[in-house]
Amino acid sequence: VLLDQGLKSRKPKVVLATVNLILDAATTFGAGCLPLASISSNAPKMLSHSNAKVRDSGMKIIAEICRALGSREPLQDVIDKLKKAQLTQLDSLLEAQPRPSVVKVKLRSRDGSSDASSPDDALAAFQAGAEELEAKRFAARPAVNIMQELPKTDYSTRILLPKWSEKVAALDLIIQCGGEKPYKL
Repeated sequence: VLLDQGLKSRKPKVVLATVNLILDAATTFGAGCLPLASISSNAPKMLSHSNAKVRDSGMKIIAEICRALGSREPLQDVIDKLKKAQLTQLDSLLEAQPRPSVVKVKLRSRDGSSDASSPDDALAAFQAGAEELEAKRFAARPAVNIMQELPKTDYSTRILLPKWSEKVAALDLIIQCGGEKPYKL
């Protein structure tokens, strides 16, 4: 709820409080304990917000996630969208503190493991969370009835034309009617 509604709020104070709570959780419990996939998918909202404090806190969150994962590669799609100044800010944050923040409060569920905040564990959690998030998005998407969508196009006239390029264009219309990939028919 915090990530979904807190970052989408129109009130800058709510967004700032949300981002600060996420940053506090990352520094207190370790970034490996956070839902990394959800945070990384919402990172562009934090980094392009109109409030400078939200952008700064968002950059600190991204830096802490990079430290927890051990590299910047898993967040490369987010990092590619950064402005040049933001990229230098991220580099300076990572150079100033190359290791993850020390976990201040350990969770009971992670007390039994010897190194709960290792980069491999955090990366595995990130990948599992990304797969789960993608599965939720796919399940929430409505199915497309291609037989209802196809008559709305000029497929039937294009497929009867003698030129091969027109037949290919007709087949492309079928693909367009299917919606976004992966198709949910």
